[in-house]
Amino acid sequence: MSCHLFCVWLALILPWGGTTPQRHSPPDTLQLRDTAAVLRAPILHYYLDSSNRPGTGAGVAALWTGTRFRPFGTRVFQAGFTQDRLWLRAVVVNTLNRRARFVWSLYSFVDSATLFVQPRGLGVPRYVAGVNCRLVASLRPFAARSHCLPFWLEPHEYAVLYLAVDNHTGTYYLPTRFASAEGFMMHEYKLLFTSNWTWLLGLYLSSVLLNLLLYLLLRDSIHLWYAAYVLFGAWFLLMEDGLDAGLLPQGAYALGWQLGQYGILLLTMVCGLRIMALFLRLRQGWPRLRWLSVGLSSVAAAYVVVYALSYDSALRAGPQALAVLNTGRELLLWLLLLGGCFIVATVWMRGLRPQRRLARLFGLTYLFFFIGAGNFLLNHTGWFNIHLVEPNSLAWGLTLELLTLSTLLTVRFRNAQRQTTELRLRQVHERAAASHRLIAAREQEKQALLAQQNETQELQHSLTNLRATQAQLIQKEKMASLGELTAGIAHEMQNPLNFVNNFAEISAELLAEIREAQAAGDASGVATLVDTVTQNLGKIHLHGQRAAGIVKGMLEHSRASTSERRLMNLNRLCDECLHLSYEGLRAKDENFHSELSTAYLADLPEVLVVGTDVGRVLLSLFDNAFYAVRQRQQVGEPGYRPQVGVRTLMLNEQVQIQVTDNGMGMTAEVQAKIFQPFFTTKPPGEGTGLGLSLAHEIITRGHGGALAVENQPGAGATFSVSLPLEGPSGKSLERSTVVEAKDR
Repeated sequence: MSCHLFCVWLALILPWGGTTPQRHSPPDTLQLRDTAAVLRAPILHYYLDSSNRPGTGAGVAALWTGTRFRPFGTRVFQAGFTQDRLWLRAVVVNTLNRRARFVWSLYSFVDSATLFVQPRGLGVPRYVAGVNCRLVASLRPFAARSHCLPFWLEPHEYAVLYLAVDNHTGTYYLPTRFASAEGFMMHEYKLLFTSNWTWLLGLYLSSVLLNLLLYLLLRDSIHLWYAAYVLFGAWFLLMEDGLDAGLLPQGAYALGWQLGQYGILLLTMVCGLRIMALFLRLRQGWPRLRWLSVGLSSVAAAYVVVYALSYDSALRAGPQALAVLNTGRELLLWLLLLGGCFIVATVWMRGLRPQRRLARLFGLTYLFFFIGAGNFLLNHTGWFNIHLVEPNSLAWGLTLELLTLSTLLTVRFRNAQRQTTELRLRQVHERAAASHRLIAAREQEKQALLAQQNETQELQHSLTNLRATQAQLIQKEKMASLGELTAGIAHEMQNPLNFVNNFAEISAELLAEIREAQAAGDASGVATLVDTVTQNLGKIHLHGQRAAGIVKGMLEHSRASTSERRLMNLNRLCDECLHLSYEGLRAKDENFHSELSTAYLADLPEVLVVGTDVGRVLLSLFDNAFYAVRQRQQVGEPGYRPQVGVRTLMLNEQVQIQVTDNGMGMTAEVQAKIFQPFFTTKPPGEGTGLGLSLAHEIITRGHGGALAVENQPGAGATFSVSLPLEGPSGKSLERSTVVEAKDR
């Protein structure tokens, strides 16, 4: 009996399980053991204070005394968007029989955290530990992925802990935990396996490498964007769980937090929008949705860069500047998320059948990301507190989207291979058909060459006959021109010769009268007759000189070869050709009369031309002018008087000769064909149709000039010959003469 009583006494006085609870600790005290402690209400208290005030132990003790703190008991503290300093208060007790080291850890990124300890709740809380969260795990006071602040407690000692948290880059979303140092390290060691991170990281990494390989093989940019999408998404999730502090070097870690955790999430959504645009083929038929996608992506990417560059300046400017910067970023997150939903829904409802199918498939994959990202953002903004999976809903949403989208891209890859194979087969068939067509074309060409060889002799014979006929026509035209020229010369020579003959006959009669007067002894009569004979001889000499001048001019025209160019006086050439043409027509028709008007530029410079060729052109123009006025005269129009004129002038550094007539003119159809070879309006036998054609060739090709016609139907026509010249111009001297041919 005494033995049993002794055992009961030992059970009452000895601590159970090696620990003795602190009898005088407050009722909300957290019992610290070797394992991680679970927080339950009302374990923690919080207060949001202005970040402009200094965070000291005395200051926080005063805040607690003033009953500013409020209790909360969930594992994740949520305060939404604020730039204030967060104070957390916890009462803990060491339940171990030894002096132990414990840690208070935060599993979300903050700018800095400072721990103050108040032993037994007495005195001023003293500074114990602080952490700069922009350093990698190896450079922190307690090397771990999360932000850990260590403190020591004596056996069965209780203390009040105050934690000051400053966060300027996002929302206050703080999963927190208390544990002994040994228990915390054991928990961290098992984290990669208990939180599914091992296979998630393997899946992300393999997806990035696979899509990079597909991009190198196919050069399809959707795989490059997909690799960037998974890379940025995994980077964001590592930052969310603090794994980046242990896995990344200091440079990459600092870059990530300079861009900001939500900046990395923005870049993830930018890549997602680009994948959506390529997968749904917005370039084909959806220009507005494509530009919406490009615009949202560009603005978001630019904002990430602006945020990284202006964060330090905004931090120095104060909470309001940081609030504006962070609010713009959060709005862009929701805008990109909802913009993607709008694009998918629009194509789904209004697209063509193939695009609607693509939209349904992509909408399924986007739904996973939308649900995960929506739950994640709502939790972080403080609207909800729903945690369904580990490590978080965004990681699982990204994983499910990755699996489904990878399946879709695999199907897309197979379709691309099938289309490429079909395209190559179609190209082979097209090349074969092209080869057959080429062989058939060459065979036809061979047959055509044989037929052409058979026709060559006939064509050569026809060409020879054509050239002979053309030469005959040209010769006929030349002979006709020569005949007209000869007739004109003969008629021109007839007048002086008639005068010579007439005065010679009269002089012979006068000589007979002189003999009779001498025989009669009439001296005064002899003197008078001698004077008359002398006058007749002078007139004979005058008209002989006139005939000699005509002969001399013709000799000058015929002296040079047709290819020799000489300086010519065009005024004199025009005058000679005008009278030769007129006299030639008068030789054929003595009843024809016409007014000849000339207006020659007084100091017209000489022009380097082939005189015979230009003379032929002028004769042809004058012949046509006289022919036109003669035809109108034969109609018998009352009061009509034939008029042919010639004028020389300087125009645009060129000498221009204008031949005018007041004949019947010509129709528009005739004017369009006037310079065509073998075209004529004259009756058969009176023209060959080569006169104006040869004249046009001589002026344009032979002398680099121009031959044009201005026509007034029923009122006459004007032919203008322009010959190039560089030289001064002078005043024009106009004179009009009326020449009437007399019957000699």
